[in-house]
Amino acid sequence: NGSIVIDNGWFVPYNPYLSKKFKAHINVKCCQSVDPIKFINKYVYGDSDRTTLKPSNNESEIERHLQGRYFGPTEASARILEYKIHEEDPTVALLALHLPNQQSVYFLEDATPSELEHAFANSRTMPIAYFYHYQNNPTAQKYLYQDFPQYFVWNKKDRVPQSGERFYLRLLLINVAGSKSFEDLQSVDGVQCETFMQVCLRLHLTEDNQKWSHCFNEAVMFSTGSSLRNLFVTALTFVQMIEPALLWEEFCVAICDDLAHKLQTLFPGQLHEKYTLTDDSLFYKGQSEWDYGLFLLDEKLGRLGSSLETCQMLSYKIDWANDLEILANTEDIIKQIDK
Repeated sequence: NGSIVIDNGWFVPYNPYLSKKFKAHINVKCCQSVDPIKFINKYVYGDSDRTTLKPSNNESEIERHLQGRYFGPTEASARILEYKIHEEDPTVALLALHLPNQQSVYFLEDATPSELEHAFANSRTMPIAYFYHYQNNPTAQKYLYQDFPQYFVWNKKDRVPQSGERFYLRLLLINVAGSKSFEDLQSVDGVQCETFMQVCLRLHLTEDNQKWSHCFNEAVMFSTGSSLRNLFVTALTFVQMIEPALLWEEFCVAICDDLAHKLQTLFPGQLHEKYTLTDDSLFYKGQSEWDYGLFLLDEKLGRLGSSLETCQMLSYKIDWANDLEILANTEDIIKQIDK
């Protein structure tokens, strides 16, 4: 109101607390109008960005690069003073993953055997380099696989240019530090496991099928065989199950309880005897309806883009698709004769 004179003494040119907190020089002043707020929020209050388009058939990569790159006063000053232009914290890197001896090896089409051997020997990947580090530095500090890029740089130029076990390998690499090789990764308390899945189970990094066993024990009390098959397909498709064949062995009788009647209807009389398996396998025990149940599961999985083989399940032994096609053709012939 004119009673108080405001000069530069009212401004705070240096505030240690704010400079330390925001890691920048900050001027503190009183906001007497909306103008400072409009300046801070200029992208909200201001007009939208504009650009100019020009159609052209002569595309030049050099011209496109020159036109697309813009140096403003801020970046120009930072480059002249050699300040850091870009920094990522924490480190973001795409970590490669592959099973033992399944890395990509690049070679020429007319390569000799010695050149192929050399290419394979130099096909060092990220997991192999991770193991190699601890082979040469056994006393080095142990880092998890996902933390490794924070302390080491992967140089690609120094080398030649539904997931199953690969899933468990990834699970181990992000939870176990300091492994020297794939074989070392498969060792738990002096016991050498055959698969990465077994290692995960011993280290309690993944669950077994116990919860699904409880689920099916409850479902068999009120669900039909058709509903149980749908439930089994859901488990195979959307859950990383441990040895699903064991779950099938436990509940195959309930899952296929309606198929004996269905087979008798499809193949009445002596024709049904053709489909009585004599296999002594623990999973069949002479029951053709179990084999037919696997066929139906495979059909359902196929509609979801999967299969029994992909889900590490047993396969059916009878060519049901062919026999059902023959049956359908036979029924068509009979209908034509009846006409």
